[in-house]
Amino acid sequence: MNKIYIIRFEKALKVFTLFALLLIFYKGHAQNFDGSSIVGTWSADSKSTMAGISKENREIISASPEIGAKLSQGIEGRTLTFHPTGMFQQTDGSGNEVKGLWELSGNTLTIRSESGSEWIQQVLAVTNNKLLLGQASKDEFEPMIPVLHLTKNL
Repeated sequence: MNKIYIIRFEKALKVFTLFALLLIFYKGHAQNFDGSSIVGTWSADSKSTMAGISKENREIISASPEIGAKLSQGIEGRTLTFHPTGMFQQTDGSGNEVKGLWELSGNTLTIRSESGSEWIQQVLAVTNNKLLLGQASKDEFEPMIPVLHLTKNL
């Protein structure tokens, strides 16, 4: 009987060791972005953003053209400006503005509006001219748009 416990312990130890090594590898290779890498004005790329919508959400959109129109309207013409001072400004296609502050810690982008709203997003990738922001889930609800694709204005 002790032999069974020893074998189970050895298997558990191997699994734990493998998990610990994977965690160390992941932490060592996780991307951390410098705040200066997102400074500037970025425009939403509606075509790339809409292409990333899940099959289930596409079915919802096709069943309700109103939802699809509002979604497209919310993306098209949207610009996000990250100032080096930590100030943030977003303008939608209708000219409505949201102002506030932004902070980047690792790959977590936190935006706080002047009205007190807070958005937390993941910076998935950033290059000289492309920025991908992962939209966070709320409770058990997945975002309609999982990744916002942005192109830097020159």
